[in-house]
Amino acid sequence: MKRLTAKEEEIMGFFWTKGPLFVKELLAFYDDPKPHFNTLSTIVRGLEEKGYLSHEAFGNTYRYFATVTEDSFRTRTLKSVISKYFNNSFLGAVSSLVKEEDISIEELKELIRQVEEGENERNNKQFWIMGAFFVYILKSSLCLAVFYLFYRLLLSKETFHRCNRIALLSIILLSYILPLATITTSQHTMVSTAVTTVEDLLIMYEQHAVPNQGLQPEYGFPWQEILIICYVAGAIFFILCHLWSLGRMLYFIRHNQRKQLPDGTLLIIHSCNFAPFSWMKYIVISQADLKENGHDILLHEQAHIRNHHSWDLLLVEVCSWLQWFNPAIWLLKQELQNIHEYEADEEVLRQGIDARQYQMLFNKKKTVGARLYSYCQQL
Repeated sequence: MKRLTAKEEEIMGFFWTKGPLFVKELLAFYDDPKPHFNTLSTIVRGLEEKGYLSHEAFGNTYRYFATVTEDSFRTRTLKSVISKYFNNSFLGAVSSLVKEEDISIEELKELIRQVEEGENERNNKQFWIMGAFFVYILKSSLCLAVFYLFYRLLLSKETFHRCNRIALLSIILLSYILPLATITTSQHTMVSTAVTTVEDLLIMYEQHAVPNQGLQPEYGFPWQEILIICYVAGAIFFILCHLWSLGRMLYFIRHNQRKQLPDGTLLIIHSCNFAPFSWMKYIVISQADLKENGHDILLHEQAHIRNHHSWDLLLVEVCSWLQWFNPAIWLLKQELQNIHEYEADEEVLRQGIDARQYQMLFNKKKTVGARLYSYCQQL
């Protein structure tokens, strides 16, 4: 933004202290002889052009209001002065004031104290955000584990595979949504007390960062930092693994023979020795498998594609990045993959395929279904 003249700063001061004003209201803040209305109007319009003011229409007149706060203006002005006269060095500016005795030792100590308090406040805010994030992840993990346990006890033996699939996907979504809800009770319960205790433990940095009031600093085992490093390192590891696998798969799909099927599916034919799989609109199969059992395998993989199983697994993969430490997410992923296979098998058998022959094909492990990125482990 452009610099302000002394008159412009004076007028901006009225807007900062009084709030939105009409130009005619500015005249009341001046002693006699008052400036001309047109003069003030010209200055106000100039401030609007510079981005310091904006307006709202009231009939044929405008009421102006500040778009830049006073604190923001002061900070910007101070930085401009320090950049111009002290080579962008705040230390040089303070040293100059000390040399000229424009600032006392007491004022300098107060300045240092305010700087330390500001730094502590920023650190506390960052630590609180990190702590709140880990509280959310812990709650989400707990929800996922509990919901998955109920699923195993109540639904896992059911043969309504479409319902089971919906139930598993709902478990994932609810596990990430429910921790965002706030539930209040009139009395403290055992569960609420336990959750509060966990939150106090995980939002640890806010208290950990508060300096001891004149006491010697206490040094202990930095378990909080180690937990954070381990969690972040694990998340990065799994993200990189999945992205690497996805990249290799896309490279493999692009650099092998393609054939488009009547339903729009793209068939990727290769000469490697690993089981067929499908991903999105692609079916990857070896020449040997295509020649030997190609019809049945294609029916199976096309069933995966029609049911959009790849999107389910992609959702689970993303969730596993945040909950890689939670066994429930990996068990749920395996359960979902099994349900995908059951769904695909049902569709294949409904098309009149001989069940015994198809079972023999399955036992030979010619079809593995829509196992996202799994091929990379076999290359």
